[in-house]
Amino acid sequence: MLDLAAPEVPAARAQLERLCAGRRVLEGARFEVHTDGRATYQLQAGRHELARVLQAVGLAAAVSVGSSLGLNWMVHRALLAGFSVGVAAVALGVARDRARLHFEARRLLRSLPGLLRRGQ
Repeated sequence: MLDLAAPEVPAARAQLERLCAGRRVLEGARFEVHTDGRATYQLQAGRHELARVLQAVGLAAAVSVGSSLGLNWMVHRALLAGFSVGVAAVALGVARDRARLHFEARRLLRSLPGLLRRGQ
């Protein structure tokens, strides 16, 4: 909940648009300030997740080839190792990216009442 009075809601909406325009991290985020002082947001993380999947595929291929050639593992073991590393990398990367996006969005919303009262 934001601590906003009803007359401050339009100013809060305008301030959110200005703040989001300057933050590359929250690009594609949609914020909505309701008349009762609630604020909601939706984050578009598809672009970040696609990048993580592509990185994980490359990492999985590197681990598979490296373990097959460097450690003389049989192909079925090398593929399993690469697959495991790739799945772990994508899961951890996506979880970290989502947590960072939610943290930035909540931090932005927490700072909004103070910015409005200071007139910035």
